[in-house]
Amino acid sequence: MINWIKIKKQPHLINSLGINPSLNELVSNSFSDTHQIRILSLNAHRGKKLERIIDAFQSPQLALCDVILLQEIEEKFRLNQAELLANRLGYDVSYLPARLTRRGTHGLAILSRYPLLDVELLPLPRNERLISTRNRVAMGATIKIGMEFIRVYNVHLDTHINALKRRNQLYPVIKAANEYKELPTIIAGDFNTFRPYHTIYLDEMLSESGFRSPFLSGTHYTAKFLFWRPQLDWIYTRNLVITRAKVEQDSKCSDHRPLWADAVLPVSEQVWV
Repeated sequence: MINWIKIKKQPHLINSLGINPSLNELVSNSFSDTHQIRILSLNAHRGKKLERIIDAFQSPQLALCDVILLQEIEEKFRLNQAELLANRLGYDVSYLPARLTRRGTHGLAILSRYPLLDVELLPLPRNERLISTRNRVAMGATIKIGMEFIRVYNVHLDTHINALKRRNQLYPVIKAANEYKELPTIIAGDFNTFRPYHTIYLDEMLSESGFRSPFLSGTHYTAKFLFWRPQLDWIYTRNLVITRAKVEQDSKCSDHRPLWADAVLPVSEQVWV
């Protein structure tokens, strides 16, 4: 039997904002007075380059990340890659397996400098194929930032499905997110949008529920295949002010590129976008 939700708290103290004090120097530019956080998403490619991922997250830009969403992260021979990353980088972590492998499990993880609450497993519609049929899940979690809360969903959609099936697979995530409409919410991960119309279909559905992405305009490829540079990975937000966003296109820690966004939690005098 799979241990579906695995949460590990790191043995560090938490200050009044819920931040690891040992990381205060690193997060001094995170504008804790206005509760700004940096959230990142990365398909880790089964942790094949785990040491490179650790090195990447110690770079000046990625060291400022407060919340990290990982797809294609694994537990092999009882070595949990997400827990190893969290231990090395100083985060709390929640790991959720999507399926069994020959050596362990394959799934999703959320790493956070803030407390993780109400971690949720969301089974996604299964698309039967002659080969490579895989279980897909999403994970949700509430993150406590000082006295505020945000809801985060980590998503990894199927690769070889059409736009309609892709919408249907994402629908349970949006439905779950709409149960937390009072909270600022993030939906991010590997959407596997290999074609522009995949993006159009998903963006229409997300927009109907109030979600917006800072990566819709401009060129923000997150993978390279010879001369083809698709944008497979996305960050969508609702009830948050996005001040900056970027794809680290020079990073080579995985077959996907990390992308991140700085989000300011809304206060009474701010307009939610």
